[in-house]
Amino acid sequence: MDRGGYEKKKKSHRKMKNLLNEIGEWHVIRSGRYS
Repeated sequence: MDRGGYEKKKKSHRKMKNLLNEIGEWHVIRSGRYS
């Protein structure tokens, strides 16, 4: 039970990290395009 929650938390954290990376890349691309 506890392990399952840990795995779920880990998975969601990775998803959040990926989302931040995508936003970061998009921001770099956008700023690079308009600078």
